[in-house]
Amino acid sequence: MYGHGIFVPVSSLGSSDGDNDGAAASGMVTALAAAAASLTSPRSILLVCPSAPSRPGCAATQAIAPAAAAAACRASDSSTAEDSKVVPGSLGFRDTLFLGMYAMWTRSQAGPDADGDAAHVAWVRSCAASLEPYTVGLYVNEVMHDEPGQVRSSYEELSYMRLQALKQKFDPSGLLRAL
Repeated sequence: MYGHGIFVPVSSLGSSDGDNDGAAASGMVTALAAAAASLTSPRSILLVCPSAPSRPGCAATQAIAPAAAAAACRASDSSTAEDSKVVPGSLGFRDTLFLGMYAMWTRSQAGPDADGDAAHVAWVRSCAASLEPYTVGLYVNEVMHDEPGQVRSSYEELSYMRLQALKQKFDPSGLLRAL
């Protein structure tokens, strides 16, 4: 398996209120359709799902549909106001969509060339390149470590600055992977 995860604004897929960039939405949908049409294995997948909301729990639901959600949240939500506070840096790239591109294929005794490893990896890289104009961040566990700037793009600005300060303090000799 070879994968790459990105975050894109929800508006890149269009919005129901008409307040979106039609060209960006069209380009994003076109890029996703092209990626789906060019899968290199029947096991490969494109995953599209929402990321964490800015307002956790019922607060997020109420922001979307206040009237319909109010009674249901009161009845089912045992969280307190303290529970719904957002801790800065606890989760990055809130209110976006997560797009995961995963090339998955069967390995054989014949080896990487016969199994088409290069083609599968190229598919993921091609997908990532076509979606790059819409990307606002990367999922840190699925970056391409041979591509410069990928780790940096996995963090929002304040979180990255905090990580740099911690790394400088606790790893001054650079033993661990560079940020």
